[in-house]
Amino acid sequence: MALFEDVTESSGLGDYEGMTHGAAWGDHDGDGQLDLVQLTGARQDVA
Repeated sequence: MALFEDVTESSGLGDYEGMTHGAAWGDHDGDGQLDLVQLTGARQDVA
């Protein structure tokens, strides 16, 4: 059984306020298990 580990805070993205554009599954760290990566766009501040 695969477990999901939320690494949002430890990756430095806990305070991110932007748009998300998709997600990708793949073995990104080479441990033989699928990883979920959320893709985001650039944040644009509007004055």
